[in-house]
Amino acid sequence: MIKKIFCGIVAVAGLVSCTDDYTDWSSPQSNAANEAAEKFEMTVTPSVTAVDFATETSEAIQLFSSNLETGQTKAYTVELTGNEKVATITADATGNVAAIDLSNAVASLYGRAPYEREITATISADVTITTADGEVVAGKTAAPFKFKATLVAPVIASAYYLVGDMFTNDNVNGWSAEAMKQFTHSEVNVYDDPIFTVKFETTKENQYWKIIPQDNVDGEFWANPGVVGPATDGDPAMSGVLTRDGAGAGKIEVPGKYTLTINMMDYSYTIEPTPLELYMTGSNYNWGGIESDWVPMIPVNGSDEDF
Repeated sequence: MIKKIFCGIVAVAGLVSCTDDYTDWSSPQSNAANEAAEKFEMTVTPSVTAVDFATETSEAIQLFSSNLETGQTKAYTVELTGNEKVATITADATGNVAAIDLSNAVASLYGRAPYEREITATISADVTITTADGEVVAGKTAAPFKFKATLVAPVIASAYYLVGDMFTNDNVNGWSAEAMKQFTHSEVNVYDDPIFTVKFETTKENQYWKIIPQDNVDGEFWANPGVVGPATDGDPAMSGVLTRDGAGAGKIEVPGKYTLTINMMDYSYTIEPTPLELYMTGSNYNWGGIESDWVPMIPVNGSDEDF
């Protein structure tokens, strides 16, 4: 009897021992390929510390190099940040970017004023990684680096004119020199004061517009580059960036009175509803019998203490 009890204890102990050592071979095991991909680190080395587009003549600029081998990626995504804005361009497998893409990206961050700007570049790519279990493609991002960029001084004409649908009537083509309306500007040199302003009214929906510089007025009216407008034809944005190379037409969607302000140092524009204009007349002013008898009233900010 004692022998049977002893044998039973031994058997139970054996089962417990087997349970402790048991491995469920049907459970998924760690994936060596994924682990290798996770551990792989992509690094980049800046190829430039500064780019001056006034002297840069190459169509492509070597922005960086990386530790990737040939064939590990087809292209890189280059995220550029500055002035609390972000622009994205593409680099080829060797780290080259198109000079025009880089120039336009810097302009979108800071405008086109020819000042030295600091840019932060963050490089990412889909990388093919060879492991013992085969090839794995993983998204990788390298540590960011900084460089400086200086754009070429923009072309600023002595005067600008607005043309568009809103100036078209039975007798005049709104897209002609006959109908164009000149922007106002101070007497200061345009590079010291690059701000131009024009007021206009649209009475219909979806009215298109472009800007004609004085050089085009004096020469070929629709010459390109020269005519100024948004990069995208039909752009309804009320603010944005202008271009003089292949410019599209902007669009005013809602009828109304507007003020268009352009800053030709950074080629930006803003369209705002024109504030209500008030005029005074009376017995001393011939009751507005002629236009000159209407006296404009100037809005001012004030408080109850002013009365």
